[in-house]
Amino acid sequence: MSEPQQPPVPPAAQPHPTSPPAPPAAHLPAAPQYPAVPQHPAGSNPLGRTAFVIAVLTLAINLFSSVARPFVYSGGDGFEIMLAIDNGIGILSFLAYVAALVLGLIAVRRAAPQLLTGIAIGIAGAGAIGLAFSGLTIGLYQYL
Repeated sequence: MSEPQQPPVPPAAQPHPTSPPAPPAAHLPAAPQYPAVPQHPAGSNPLGRTAFVIAVLTLAINLFSSVARPFVYSGGDGFEIMLAIDNGIGILSFLAYVAALVLGLIAVRRAAPQLLTGIAIGIAGAGAIGLAFSGLTIGLYQYL
């Protein structure tokens, strides 16, 4: 009997003797899984929001005082009235700016959205420094 015949192998399926065999696919370890970034709802930092509201309201009062000053000066007793009002607004504004700055600095250390907190720190810091220098210059002018 004759030997069993195998079907002929097509030429494209024959391996090339000059090419080395492909290395086995390397299994890379999976990328480490990091915890998801916590998603905070908008405005979930009440201390920062409070600092922002105090700073913006104080800024608005100071701007209104600056705009209203020429109208009050035009009256007969305007200077004395405006001087008393300016002194009161200045002292209260300085205290409000310092309070907003302290609240903002406390709120910025919390793990919560910090946009309003940063704005509050900027407004309160600039306002407090501005009022402090205004008070110092007025004090120096009185003694010079």
